[in-house]
Amino acid sequence: TVRGQWLSDYAVRCVAPPFDEGVVSVRVANNGQDYGSAGDATFTFMRRVTLLDITPKSGPSRGGTTIVLHGTGLASIDKLWCKFNWTVVAGAAVILSDNDTIWTCVTPPMIEHHELVTVSVGVNPYDFQTSSDTVFQYISDARVNGIHPSTGSLGGGTEVTLMGSNFPNLESLTCRFGDAGTSPARFISET
Repeated sequence: TVRGQWLSDYAVRCVAPPFDEGVVSVRVANNGQDYGSAGDATFTFMRRVTLLDITPKSGPSRGGTTIVLHGTGLASIDKLWCKFNWTVVAGAAVILSDNDTIWTCVTPPMIEHHELVTVSVGVNPYDFQTSSDTVFQYISDARVNGIHPSTGSLGGGTEVTLMGSNFPNLESLTCRFGDAGTSPARFISET
């Protein structure tokens, strides 16, 4: 039994006590002992979800990066929310070919010029478990203004230098050559 807070004739706020995993009905007593009908009011107690890591750890400031969540308790849930500092987004379960499930979230656009944001997860859009180690870095879009050389053999292997702006010094830096694929890039300078 927990004490509720009266909000109006139509709403009461209560804080869920600790309990075992499972679904329980929720009822209200006006006198502390005679509980009315639960109707459709149920509450599900779930294991705590803990976020340990995300991939990738960076993406464009415009948002839209799909991050994969790595943590504990993710296998036993059916809904998940991610919070990027103060912005909450719904997660999505992705079922893999081996029937394994991974959880993903799509980053929102950067808020208030915060380059590094803390990422946290929750089983509802209100309660989040935060780890100060789990951060996402917003980076400006890289812009390519030139390439040298601009031709090479069909067999690949031509080393090219790209000129432009906003090139980050990150291990995840890659170049995409149309439909031919990607290759790792080596940082030289931001321009």
